Amino acid sequence: MLLFKRLLTSCILFLLLSLAALTGIGMAVGLRGGWYRPPVRSADSNYVPGHDIATRYGYVIFLSTLSVSAIGALAISFSGLLPWCRRQSCPSEDLAGR
Repeated sequence: MLLFKRLLTSCILFLLLSLAALTGIGMAVGLRGGWYRPPVRSADSNYVPGHDIATRYGYVIFLSTLSVSAIGALAISFSGLLPWCRRQSCPSEDLAGR
C-alpha cells in the first residue's frame, strides 16, 4: 500500500512540477524574447516574441523540464518528506510489553 501511495504521489507531483516549470520557463523565454523588441505598430505583423528562441531550444527545454520534474517527484515521494509517504515506525519491544 505504501508503494502505491508513493507512486500516486509521484505522478501527481510530476504533473504539478512540470506544469509549474513549463509555465515559469515559458514566461522567462517570452520575457527575454520581447525585452528588446519594439512594440508592434501594425495589425498585420506576425511576429511573436520568443518564437526564435522557442523554435531553436524548445525541445531541449521541454525534455529537461520533464526529466527534472520526474526526478524531483520521485525524490520527494520516496524520501519520506510528505507525511503519508513515510514508513510507519514499529514500536520497540520495551514499549510494547508495558
